[in-house]
Amino acid sequence: MGSGTRRPWRWALLGMLVAQAACAAGPQAEPDPAVLTTAGRTLGREGEARGPVALLEAFREDGVLVTSGVVVGPGVAAIRAYLAPAHADSAFTMSWTPSYARIAASGDVGYTVGTFHGRREGEPIVGSYVTIWRKQAGVWGVELVSWTDWP
Repeated sequence: MGSGTRRPWRWALLGMLVAQAACAAGPQAEPDPAVLTTAGRTLGREGEARGPVALLEAFREDGVLVTSGVVVGPGVAAIRAYLAPAHADSAFTMSWTPSYARIAASGDVGYTVGTFHGRREGEPIVGSYVTIWRKQAGVWGVELVSWTDWP
């Protein structure tokens, strides 16, 4: 065979190899929401042990807090200032328990919903919340928390 002879089998072989590699990769696995449920439970335990500091540490720098009809942020500094009375209340506690979590197919955004309980100014508080999480550099952080006290 001379140098001008075509070799279609090379293209067929290349096509089969590419197809085989694509099939071997298979469909992407659905992200496991248990990761966020675990993160939420850990944050809840930290909140019970350390108070609002735990929540502040979990927020991304541009985080937002929505509570009692008030939007606080964006930014941890604004959230810290809003939560200052809770810091001053030595009896303040809050623990939350996620009951449901979901992660987007992209794997970098998700949410948890659940309930919380604690004490504020000596009185019991209970309610529900939604937390939106974002994953950056492999670490989940809080983008937004919205909570509502129950009467």
